[in-house]
Order: sequence, then C-alpha cells, then structure tokens
Amino acid sequence: MRHLSVSILLASVFVVGCGKDDTAETAIAADADTDTDTDTDTEVDDGDADTDADSDSDTDTDTDTDTDTDTDTDTDTDTDTDTDTDTDTKPPPTNLLSNPGFEDNLEDWLVYPGDYASWALLSTGDGMYNSEDLFEAGEGVKGLKMWGVWWGGPNENSIYQEFPATEGQSFSLEGWGFVHNADPLVAAHTYGLIQIKYFDPSWNMVGNAQSTIIDASFPIDTWTWLSASGTAPAGTVVAQAVLTFFQCDGVAAECWDGVGSVYYDDVLFYEN
Repeated sequence: MRHLSVSILLASVFVVGCGKDDTAETAIAADADTDTDTDTDTEVDDGDADTDADSDSDTDTDTDTDTDTDTDTDTDTDTDTDTDTDTDTKPPPTNLLSNPGFEDNLEDWLVYPGDYASWALLSTGDGMYNSEDLFEAGEGVKGLKMWGVWWGGPNENSIYQEFPATEGQSFSLEGWGFVHNADPLVAAHTYGLIQIKYFDPSWNMVGNAQSTIIDASFPIDTWTWLSASGTAPAGTVVAQAVLTFFQCDGVAAECWDGVGSVYYDDVLFYEN
C-alpha cells in the first residue's frame, strides 16, 4: 500500500506541471528532517552526565564553610584576652610620706615657722569656724586646716616632710584641698597650694614645682585633687613635700585683709 500511495502522489505532482518540481522537493526534504529530529532528541534525553556534575559541586561547598569558621574564632579570642590583662596589672606608686592623712595628728610632719604657724587638726564631726556645719575628712577621719600668721605683712605658713635627693630625680606631690563656705579666700594675695622644694647643702632653695593655687576661684565645699611634679636641678641634696598657705603675698604695704583658710588631706609624694 505504501508504494501505491507514493505512485499516486508522484502522478499528481506531474499533472500539475513542471513549474511545481521545487515544491515537491521541499516537501520531501521536510519529511527527511522530521525523521532525523525525532531520533536525535530521544538519544540526548539521557541524564547521567548532569547527575555527576551536581555531586561534585556539593562537595566543594562543604570544604569552604569549615575553613572560614575555624579562622574567625581563634583570632578574636586571643586578641581580647591579652589586651585587658596587661592594662589592669599596673602597680600604684609608693608613697614616701609617713602619716599622709594626719590620722596620727602631725607625727612625722615638720612645721614652719615653728611656734608661729597657724594650723589645726579636725576630725569628722567637729564644728567648723563661723558655721553650724560639721567637718568631714576627705579620707579617713582627720584633716589639716591652715590659715595666715597675721603678721601684718607677707608670710608663708608650711607643713612638710623632707627627703634626700640628687640632681635629675623626678618627684610628684598630690593630695586633696578644700575651702569652706563660711571661711572663703577673698583677696588675690592670700591662697594655698602644695609644692615640691629643692635645696642645696647650704639650704638655698634651688628650685620648686607648684600645684594649681587654692584661691577665690577654687570650688567651695568640695574636696578637689591637687598635683605638682618636677625634676631636681643641679646642686639638690634635699627635696621637701610641702603644704603651704600664703597670706598677703607680694604686698609691700601693711596687710590685714588676708582672710580665709584651706584644708588638706590624704597626701601622696612619690618618685616618678
């Protein structure tokens, strides 16, 4: 039957005329292409190659994840622990002073100018000059109060300790200062400070280092930290740690207006 159909088709084409030969060839070529495409598609559908490629990709991904996790954890832990430990272990300076908070009154302290000095020791709970307020020490239970000698002219009132020293040694002096509202400093020429004095063998002062002064601008009713630092100059044999009150400093004429007082407590003197 197939041969008969082909013969009929060829006869029909021939009747139409020679001008249609190209169309017949195109139809025949199309039939051939159809058969070829069907065979090719059926053979390519096999999925073995794709399956093998997917398995290899999964294995590579697992390896990368393990490497990143190990690296980050080790680095962060080591850095933080070492830095904090070193900062916290710095030792405090050694205080060269004896009785630095006046808990044993003026034991181990020296006074200038001797019997004429103006000073007092107060304990927490004691009454304060010209006031109903009660004293409260900066540290411990006692503190030192100083005021002017009232000579009618410039004077320096000092409480101190002294130590052997040589050229090039560096020292620091620190401590608390206080001014009470009922006995303030008013005149610029009357003030307190802490200082380091350096002396030669003949007791000539060859240098000194001073803190910020305690004057009319100093905070009232507040213990405030003071400090001074300096290096011993040539010729030094003695260094003094000094708590000072100046009255009528630099005034040439008679002076009676150097009112006010200063409190000191918990003093620290050390070599740098």
